[in-house]
Amino acid sequence: MGLTKISYGTEKRRSVAILGAGSWGTSVAKVIAENNSNIDLIMWAYEKSVVKTINEQHKNNQYLPDIALPTNITATGNMKDAVSGAQIIILATPSKVAYDTCLKIRKNVPEGAHFGFLSKGFCRIENKIYTMSEAIARAIPDVKGRIAAIYGPSHAEEVCRGFHTCLMVAAESEVTRNAISEIITCGYVECRQTDDVRGVELGGTLKNPAAIAAGILSVLPKCGDNLAGALMAEALKEMLVLSNALNARNETVIDIAGLGDLIATSLSDHSRNRKFGKDIARQILRTGSSVNMYDRLVMRFRPEYVLEKMSKRLNYLAEGAYAIEPLIELARERGITIPVYRSLYEILLNNKEPRLLIETVKNPERFEEIYRETKIHVTRKKRGMERARGTFFRSVTAKAVEEKINSDMFLKQEILRWAEAVRAASPGDASDLKCEYSPAELSLLGGLGTEDFGKNISALLSLYVKSVTDRFSFPVSRLYFAVLRFGNYMGNALKREYGKGLFRSNISISGDVAAIRKTIRTSNVVYLPIARDEYDFLFVSLALRRMRLLAPRFMVNAEIVRGWFRRMMLRLAGGFIVNMRKLEDPLYREVVKSYISMMIRYGVPVMFSPELVPSQDGTIQAVQEDFFSVVIETLYQSTEEIALVPITLSYYEKPFHEGAEGVPGSFTYRRVFDNSLKLHFSEPLLVSEYSHSAHFQKRVLDILRQRWLRDMYSYPHHIFCRILSENGYEIRTAEGKKLVKRFLQMHKLELSVRHRDVLRKGMEFVVRHDIGTVENKVLRVSDRDLCDYYGNQVYL
Repeated sequence: MGLTKISYGTEKRRSVAILGAGSWGTSVAKVIAENNSNIDLIMWAYEKSVVKTINEQHKNNQYLPDIALPTNITATGNMKDAVSGAQIIILATPSKVAYDTCLKIRKNVPEGAHFGFLSKGFCRIENKIYTMSEAIARAIPDVKGRIAAIYGPSHAEEVCRGFHTCLMVAAESEVTRNAISEIITCGYVECRQTDDVRGVELGGTLKNPAAIAAGILSVLPKCGDNLAGALMAEALKEMLVLSNALNARNETVIDIAGLGDLIATSLSDHSRNRKFGKDIARQILRTGSSVNMYDRLVMRFRPEYVLEKMSKRLNYLAEGAYAIEPLIELARERGITIPVYRSLYEILLNNKEPRLLIETVKNPERFEEIYRETKIHVTRKKRGMERARGTFFRSVTAKAVEEKINSDMFLKQEILRWAEAVRAASPGDASDLKCEYSPAELSLLGGLGTEDFGKNISALLSLYVKSVTDRFSFPVSRLYFAVLRFGNYMGNALKREYGKGLFRSNISISGDVAAIRKTIRTSNVVYLPIARDEYDFLFVSLALRRMRLLAPRFMVNAEIVRGWFRRMMLRLAGGFIVNMRKLEDPLYREVVKSYISMMIRYGVPVMFSPELVPSQDGTIQAVQEDFFSVVIETLYQSTEEIALVPITLSYYEKPFHEGAEGVPGSFTYRRVFDNSLKLHFSEPLLVSEYSHSAHFQKRVLDILRQRWLRDMYSYPHHIFCRILSENGYEIRTAEGKKLVKRFLQMHKLELSVRHRDVLRKGMEFVVRHDIGTVENKVLRVSDRDLCDYYGNQVYL
């Protein structure tokens, strides 16, 4: 291993290394150096500025600015130099980087050196959880048996000022315990010793989440010392349950490294964990956030700065989840019930209402019942971003996808398999996907299997994001739809069709507009129209503007937008253009999903059909659940309420297609002028209201489908075509009245439509559109597919 031999006993001066120059590492360094003048103490610091101030000013200006440090403390930015020649090494880095730090110095640790650690927490290595001592032993096998935990109720702010303190030093080796206790013990610091390393590190680690919970409760209304006392008792009970399961001794946990540290950390204002919990609680109690005028100006030049500023709460939640997630996993593996810790986990990671923690502390045995009744905690929407153009979200979208790839090996392998499939596709083959990619994209896909994966994936992400995002301009959007609306009115004025008069629209709108307006003020809104045609977005957008509602960003199928000018105008109007065939590409799919998520998260109204493609037979298509999941995931990530607005579109005629079979035609304004439809906005669906359901997403989708079915309008000829299909596509005209009346009575439709209208208008429509003909007083259907298309739009 290339270890350096160190001699002991005869050396007058000794060397101690501390890895990590935070406030606690610096405080311990000060205790050792000022009480042991024969020790040369060298600290490794990550920050260059900390190294400089310790060496030049004998201060750590970043973490303990008011404390003078002894002159026998020096600092270095080189980790290997710090440990070289040290007889005692003390690890003081954050737990999340502790294992990697040990790996970097494993070949430089002197033979026989004692290895102490101040870091508290668990380490995840190759998807397995280790305690700190286990992680150190795995990284540096030569120090096994000489690893010591140095824990106890000890705030850096007090220790560095000479306040009386008691620590626990735990190691298997008595020599190691004595060596470390000797250099730390002084007039104001006393070290107790034990060989129960597991008990000490569990006590010191498990108290941190409890302190976060204490901080949360200290801010919530009507939660005071009474509940804090109950929390301490319940947390200690759960610490003992876990320590028993992990073969630690109870007496260790109820000593200073467990109970003592729990009390000090949970109740002291010095405690970072308590401060962290209080900060989380304040964020929970906030009703929402807005973008001020300064930030709106900054967004023009540095949009990522404003988005990062608005996302600070999300970063807090991620840090809290890191502290408790391994603990919950260990409990799950061993079948242990820890309701208080679990309730904290649900608040931090799954955004459950803080009521869950309060009620669980009061009665832990009711946790499962309380959990089932607890919804996701939501706040009011972010305000001020509604008109932000999609280009502002490019960097955060790409970053989010890149982070997901780095953390999800399955997704990475899926991307590599797809890249290989595209490379292997034969030119000219009908299934060749290469035609969907630009030369630059194909080149980057080809490089994903090389050592430059990270560089190529970043460049490919940039191209994908750029190809999708809208370039919304509020003035252009208003002008674009105003022109369409005017053309719509003029077209109907000239044609006078469908019973419309002068300057009347061919779009009939219904629904509770007032309820939608009220919801939009407090929730991030997602419009979910049923997919009837690739051009549904035009009709829904026109309707929203007539209702004076916020203009949404809408998904547009790339196949229907041919020509750079139309593409540019749609993007300026708010369209984000998606290549539906490329959605098979897992990387492209993640980009589209992440982009939609970012817009929802920052309060930009969005419109897309969760079916993705229109129905060819008039039925409601199956929802793309993987795609719809982005809405649910966004609620967990942002905690702002999300309101889904189901929208139904009932076209008078089947939408016109001028492309090949199964392929949408190109953009044409005949779409707007040559058809009539009834468009209904259902009452908003607040997603958080169903967050306590066992199958959250399925429940929301079921209600969405129910509202589509309930609110879909059926024209008289739709009903008539349904009657035709149920009667063998043939009826005698003399029996038509009886068949229609029976159908309406059977399905309780008599109050919504008259049988005379169904018979007269239905027969006229069928004959006029060549769906069927009347011969010898018998109506026979000649185009069964078209008859079924209209009949399938009657949902019973």
